[in-house]
Amino acid sequence: MSAPLSIKWDDDVEDSKVPIEIPIKPQNGLLKIIALLILVGGILVFSIGALAFMPQEVPPDFYEEQANTMNTAGQNVTVEEVQQFFEATEKYADIQRVIEVLAGIGLIAGGVMLYFANPKGIYVGTIGGSLVIVDAIIITVGLSAVETESFVLVASGYMLQGLMSTCGVFCTVLPLLPLFSSGLKAALNNHSELNPKTIESDDSSEE
Repeated sequence: MSAPLSIKWDDDVEDSKVPIEIPIKPQNGLLKIIALLILVGGILVFSIGALAFMPQEVPPDFYEEQANTMNTAGQNVTVEEVQQFFEATEKYADIQRVIEVLAGIGLIAGGVMLYFANPKGIYVGTIGGSLVIVDAIIITVGLSAVETESFVLVASGYMLQGLMSTCGVFCTVLPLLPLFSSGLKAALNNHSELNPKTIESDDSSEE
């Protein structure tokens, strides 16, 4: 009598990585829109800093006129409070002007680089946007020294701070978008119509 037939299964499974090419269309148009937005923000920030370098003389009765205007609107503000507020906003004016000019240059350069699909624009634009945030922090430090109960003065000061903070966050996030979008990243890496992306998938073979 012959021995029973035995079947031997090979439990050793070899994993093989097979490259699969998935075409990703570069979003060139969206990249250019983002670059133009960064460019516009850079021009605005640069203009604010550059115009601040122009000499401006404060009229002798400026603070009194501002106080009278606010009191007419129902506020109880003294001339000293108005003067303190404006002096606080100008306390770090020289530093702010330099930061705003540098931030504007960084944003303009980053926007131009991204418009022409240069990946370096991501880092240059991000640095420019970060400087705008630093400028907003300096404004906050200056406003913290103001002692007044006037809602108008406090609100106007923090509106300026909020505007610069929003601009800073906006101009910092925009250059980073290509890092999180495959289409934008493809537009930076390749100017062709389609950019193949290689994805490794694991296939199991059984013997």
